[in-house]
Amino acid sequence: MTTQNDFHAFNIEPIVDEPKLTILRGVPANPAPGPMVVSFGSWGPKGRPPEFRHALAAMRRKTLFVLEHDFGYYSRPQRVDRIFPIIAEEMDRQKTEVVDTMGFSIGAFGAISWAAILPVRHTMAFAPRWSPDPAIVRDPRIRAEMVENSGGLRFPTAKKGLEKIRGGMILHGLNGPDRLHIPYFLRTFHLDHWVAPQGDQFMPAWLRKRHMLIPVIRAVLNGERKVHNGLMKKLQAERSRSLSMLYRLAHLRITAPNPGIDKGGIA
Repeated sequence: MTTQNDFHAFNIEPIVDEPKLTILRGVPANPAPGPMVVSFGSWGPKGRPPEFRHALAAMRRKTLFVLEHDFGYYSRPQRVDRIFPIIAEEMDRQKTEVVDTMGFSIGAFGAISWAAILPVRHTMAFAPRWSPDPAIVRDPRIRAEMVENSGGLRFPTAKKGLEKIRGGMILHGLNGPDRLHIPYFLRTFHLDHWVAPQGDQFMPAWLRKRHMLIPVIRAVLNGERKVHNGLMKKLQAERSRSLSMLYRLAHLRITAPNPGIDKGGIA
């Protein structure tokens, strides 16, 4: 396949090029030690450049970029069966027994939920949903594809993945629809869960404007817990279980799981 060299010192090699799935191998000129990163992309049209490529290139991390071009949340059984052996083969190729994962929005759900079947060390998840299944969480961003997949996802929620991740961070913004999912993550004790009261769904852009995106990603994926927690305090984010954040959530009446909806009632 053709090799491209336009992603900030990354040598990008296409591994899978299908209408609804793209997988790219990113290898920096001088790779840093450490496990491979699996970066799950948020939704976007085919041909878009992979997210976080600049940060991962700056960190010199070997990366597998997985990009879905529909709303499967990396959780349709056939899609999981297509992606998993490719990641496993790449892990063998890189001689690594664990991976770090990361993603934003749909990709964040993938980064967490895939820990149920991948040996994940650290995870950086920006604005993940607890579940894309509208029968589990009532979310205004309902799409026909999500209704069709309801009840049939390999990873219906983030729960099993969260139980196996060794460390990392989840970052939500309090403004926007993702706040509906925050209460579900309150029992996540071995990952640091931060909420930015001033933030919205687009937390990577929020951090980038504050020149904090790369420092935060670097600290999380390197397992530098004191560093990334210090950066969150500097950004005036709050822990999700802090009294002030619990009060905010209660004030917004976001205190308990939503009852879900009848699949037949969605247009």
